[in-house]
Amino acid sequence: ALLADEVTPNVFVVTDGVAKRREISVGYTSNGHFEVVDGLSPGEQVVVIGQNGLKQDALVHVIPPGESVAKIKPKKDDDE
Repeated sequence: ALLADEVTPNVFVVTDGVAKRREISVGYTSNGHFEVVDGLSPGEQVVVIGQNGLKQDALVHVIPPGESVAKIKPKKDDDE
């Protein structure tokens, strides 16, 4: 979930279907896992796949646990 290009730790949090960049504080780290000690609240949704290609305020589709990404039909501009 950490953004690879940042000097300070950042993640994208999903708020109302929109990606918002958020600075966090990291504590303990081990084997690619890390403890977030500040910057997130319980229950907030963090982008964990595709975060390095996201931009601030991008629209995102949250995939429920257990659902395959392959089952998601991309929305076309004329589907709205």
